[in-house]
Amino acid sequence: TRVLPAVPVPPRSVVIERYPPAPEKPRKK
Repeated sequence: TRVLPAVPVPPRSVVIERYPPAPEKPRKK
């Protein structure tokens, strides 16, 4: 069930999708 997308995705995924040209955020982590 954890693999299912029903679970609330973390904000990191949302930021990457909203800011595709900003790979510095996920990369810095």
